[in-house]
Amino acid sequence: MKCPNCGAEVSETAKFCPSCGFRLEQAGTRIEHLRSRQIVEALIPPAPARGVPMPPPSNSLIPNLRAMFNAVFKPRAPLSLGPMPSLSHKTADVAYIIAIAVLLGIGLAVAYGMVRVGSLFTLAFFLSLIPTGAYLSLVYLSDRFEREPPLLVALAFAWGAASTLPALLVNNAAARAIGILAPVVSAPIGEEFFKSIFVYYMFTRSKLSTEVNSLTDGFVYGFASGLGFGFVENIVYMASITLTSSMIDAVVIRSLTVLMHGFTTGIVGWWLAYMKLRGVPYAGRMWDLASPLVFAICVHAVWNGTSTLLQLLGARTAPLAVMTLYFVGIAYLIRKIIGEAIRDEVLK
Repeated sequence: MKCPNCGAEVSETAKFCPSCGFRLEQAGTRIEHLRSRQIVEALIPPAPARGVPMPPPSNSLIPNLRAMFNAVFKPRAPLSLGPMPSLSHKTADVAYIIAIAVLLGIGLAVAYGMVRVGSLFTLAFFLSLIPTGAYLSLVYLSDRFEREPPLLVALAFAWGAASTLPALLVNNAAARAIGILAPVVSAPIGEEFFKSIFVYYMFTRSKLSTEVNSLTDGFVYGFASGLGFGFVENIVYMASITLTSSMIDAVVIRSLTVLMHGFTTGIVGWWLAYMKLRGVPYAGRMWDLASPLVFAICVHAVWNGTSTLLQLLGARTAPLAVMTLYFVGIAYLIRKIIGEAIRDEVLK
């Protein structure tokens, strides 16, 4: 086989490349990449026939939004992003565990403070945990070559849970100001901003950003943060559902909504990872967050707007049917985005 760093021929049992010194036994991931490469190249047609190329990130909002739209909703040509950097995976376990506990505690305290009934809170907790855990497991395990440190993924999830507190304050203030428009205007803006802060923070810190060496990694961290928010939000909504004929529909819709939260923040992480892999330096500029944030807000607003409109029209079965169609579309896009990102890793 060949060294993934310099291309020199090396033995399959070698631990280091004799030419450049590259470490070859990074959890076996690069060897698996190389063994998969010939198969993938045989199955995937040349890039121009496969889809639209993804241009480099721009300093302008509109070109970036156009690039994201094409890359998300259309078949994307393979990217040539160079060799994956060597990772250390050194984590401050105790500090991360404390941070996770504190942030999760904040999120759960917000939920319990709104529910205020222990039995309802417990029931809603498990109703929310089941779909959230399933979505997170599927996306996390889809990173088949080099999975992210579980504590960092848990930290992203915990931040999403805690971000319900500032989002709640913004939403309550907006509801008093603009009333029925709040779910369509202020909720997408506030919620997407607060969910994305940790993802952006991670990319601006040299130690944490070394963990992101593929588009898949960025999506996983953003997805985890979004699910954390949706998890706490669903506890509140599911606890408020009474035993009526529409209870099952409402529970199902909330279970679908949490995937939307993961998808929108996942797109933020995915784009920030793309900027990093394209060599865009981070200097603490919030403008770097603007393009993916606007994209996420638009997707979120369409979801909330559709649900709100159907409820205003008094439709009984339409909300579940329409939101299920949205859910299927989002699930397909997540599979597409991760599949194309894994293809990029294999073809490096």
